[in-house]
Amino acid sequence: MAITIKSAPQASGFVSANEDVWHVVDSTNKNVPGFKYIFDIYKGGVLLTRVINSPYGNDGYGVINVGNIVRSLVSVDSIGNLEIIDPSGGLDNRLTAGADYWWGEYGIKFGEVCGVTNIGEPNILPDLEVGNYRVYNTYNRHEVHEAGDALSTGVIFLTNRPDDSYYYDDEPVILSVNCKRFSVGTVFRINIQQNLGSVSQTVTAIDGFVYFGINRRPFFNVSVAPDTGDVLATKRLVRKCTKYKTYTLVFLNAYGAWDSFSFINGNIITENEKKRFEQMEWRLNGFNMVNKNGRVKYEGMRTYGGDFKTKMKLNSEILSTEEYKWLFELVVSPLVYLWDGDNDLYHPVQITDTNYEMKNSLQNKSDFLEVNIDVYKQNTQYR
Repeated sequence: MAITIKSAPQASGFVSANEDVWHVVDSTNKNVPGFKYIFDIYKGGVLLTRVINSPYGNDGYGVINVGNIVRSLVSVDSIGNLEIIDPSGGLDNRLTAGADYWWGEYGIKFGEVCGVTNIGEPNILPDLEVGNYRVYNTYNRHEVHEAGDALSTGVIFLTNRPDDSYYYDDEPVILSVNCKRFSVGTVFRINIQQNLGSVSQTVTAIDGFVYFGINRRPFFNVSVAPDTGDVLATKRLVRKCTKYKTYTLVFLNAYGAWDSFSFINGNIITENEKKRFEQMEWRLNGFNMVNKNGRVKYEGMRTYGGDFKTKMKLNSEILSTEEYKWLFELVVSPLVYLWDGDNDLYHPVQITDTNYEMKNSLQNKSDFLEVNIDVYKQNTQYR
């Protein structure tokens, strides 16, 4: 057989795992009756799945979209490993690092079903190893996002959070640092400046990123520098106070890294839907139909199941134009969590609707953001 690779994802192109991921191949055997393409998708040496497709279109190419398969290769649950740092105690080793938090690799072996064997079985030709491909945990980008080649060339903080954005005490500020900005194995340091000094930690660069969360103490900015060198980048933040309870959403941003934003004045809304059936309130007792005596009557209407939904409406402070544009990434993010500070848990939520509108004119200098989220759904069975 002779298979030719027509198109496939390239590592340098930062193909998104949250979009369609296409492979197109051609074969010299495609005109054989009963011919089909075989696609074996691997993670390392483990076979994830086998897909068999017929030739597509007039050219008879083999076409497959592996997006729904390879999305599982990116470690989307890595946010659960995040510890919130109290800068007064130092950073210690509570920075979480890992390439798989940012991208996933997979391999494809292409094969063919070409005719039948001498005993009438499908003739499966040997697989052809074509190497590994890489997909990143980014998602469909908008014009306000910075992604793509900037990951390798210029971006240090993997966030579009503007300088002087606000935060609250006891709510986390989650930031991610681009290790690809440094050579793999190069040591750099992260410094958190406070009102009473600063703390720092050195980190060894990997092919990925490190992320960390800070809260519980006032701080001014976070900077990144080579272990022996001047500061390369600084992210300034402004501390705010509020009389309302605050709520922080942690979300996958345009870079495929983690970001956070805190809201105030959240309202909890509950909905429920019950499933039930009705029956007579009478029962046969001997030769007579009777209603049950006593304090508990026969149930004429019985509930056998119910769905309970908890929703929240969250409102922000007045935002600058830069903050407002940055939070478009929150609105469209495919992965959003609500941080539960009492139990140090991250609850997956869905943003159902918002009041977000793109603000491009100078007349719209500031606004607030309102989001409605589904927090969780509980199914109960009574009967």
